[in-house]
Amino acid sequence: MLLISSADEENSWNLYNVVDDKILDMQLRVPNRRFCGSSKGWLIFVDESFAVTLLNPFCSNVRGKKKKTNVTIIRLPPLHGKKVWIQTCDYYVFKAILSADPILDPKDCILTVINAEYGRLAFIRPTSRDKRWTYVDRKWGLIEEVVYSEGKIYAVDNNSQLFSFDINSLSKLELGQGLSSDGFSKRYLVFNSNKKQFWMVKRYIQYQKVKRETTKFKVFKMNFDEHEWIEIETLDDVAVFVGDNSSVSVAASDFPGCRSNCIYFSHDEDTCGTLEPYGPNDCGVYEITSHRFLQPYLDDSKKLLKLTRQPPIWFVPSFQL
Repeated sequence: MLLISSADEENSWNLYNVVDDKILDMQLRVPNRRFCGSSKGWLIFVDESFAVTLLNPFCSNVRGKKKKTNVTIIRLPPLHGKKVWIQTCDYYVFKAILSADPILDPKDCILTVINAEYGRLAFIRPTSRDKRWTYVDRKWGLIEEVVYSEGKIYAVDNNSQLFSFDINSLSKLELGQGLSSDGFSKRYLVFNSNKKQFWMVKRYIQYQKVKRETTKFKVFKMNFDEHEWIEIETLDDVAVFVGDNSSVSVAASDFPGCRSNCIYFSHDEDTCGTLEPYGPNDCGVYEITSHRFLQPYLDDSKKLLKLTRQPPIWFVPSFQL
């Protein structure tokens, strides 16, 4: 599901089902601001005080039980932000990722954020009585994405190096070598649970006067025996969704209409600029084996993207719409 903010109505977002190729006849009433995360069915944003908020617009439907309105929002303590970031607080957190749903699995729920200023990590347990941010050592920075697996945080930095962080001891282990630079790119980290593999998706971007444009993707899997990334030429039945959301891989055959061996991408934040005058235009689908871009989006969704002033974001609700 791609969330696209409404240009006509404040604090209202349209839902575009890219798999069924239709805009749903409903809108979400959520803040009209940039979301730094979409993870486990929750949207995440930062306000002017640098406080982090988790919001689940569908929480009342979880497990078929009616929930009180206040459980759809979890407010967390502020991060240590500098005053210079107040005007652009929406972008203070580069990306935010949940390890588990804070309502369904509170004991295992950890929120990790990547600071946009230096790419450093901080994490917190949203449902703990002692809500405090823990900051990872300052020398470990320039992180671009993290994923969780077996109680550890795995992270990839802007040199394509893969690390693991032990949450309890805050120790860091380098797991794989980086890659040499071959053009401006940003990185996403995906754990393919079916194959038990860590994938790094490299997105190559170029900038023009009025827009940002993705030019290609490459996908690598980590060979832990050799501690190196190996490029793969096919995703087989897998489709990957990347953007400001927690990167997600799914079996395309489980979702009729979903294109296998493809990367679905949305316009997201990077280190070289914000939204262009003509809106968040860098969205699409890329087929890995043929190295070509597909055009599956409806004309109506393209019009919505041109009118919006907020970056769209992939969203996976915790139940079937």
